Amino acid sequence: MKAKVKHLYEIIAGAILSLLGFGCTPSSNPDEPDPYRDMPVEYGMPHADYVIMGEVSSELTNEPIPGIKATFRRYVYTDNNGQKQYDNQEFTTDSDGKINSPMADHMFPLWERDEYSILLEDIDGPENGGQFDSVEIGKDAITVEQTRKGSGNWYEGAFTISFSGKMELSQGEEQQ
Repeated sequence: MKAKVKHLYEIIAGAILSLLGFGCTPSSNPDEPDPYRDMPVEYGMPHADYVIMGEVSSELTNEPIPGIKATFRRYVYTDNNGQKQYDNQEFTTDSDGKINSPMADHMFPLWERDEYSILLEDIDGPENGGQFDSVEIGKDAITVEQTRKGSGNWYEGAFTISFSGKMELSQGEEQQ
């Protein structure tokens, strides 16, 4: 009976070790080619630096709109209920209706396939010349320009995200 248990243990241990890849380590023979021998070990994740620049104005008068919340929305995943989840970063337009601000440190790089947008919302009501309807600026109307090259390793470089948004007054509102 002990021999059968020991044999079963050896089979199970051998299967587990082979699944973990212990048998796949490179040869220690220096004459045998090893493509991984000179590869540096790196820990971390790709990241980049971003600055967001934009301006928001009235569709009716082309006047800049201060106090508008601009939310950079980047799709992350879809939850179990089918709801899209976003990584949001919020900015507010200054008195000239402009935004020029660095984004979160070490943000994961934007890729061509990524889904992102900028949501413009009037958060101060009539104080900025009237109540404006929210607007979402799609990826096609957002410019991403590289301003500094990456390191060739995890750092992808520095980028500027630019946009221009026009907002309409809510129904029944007059421009003040």
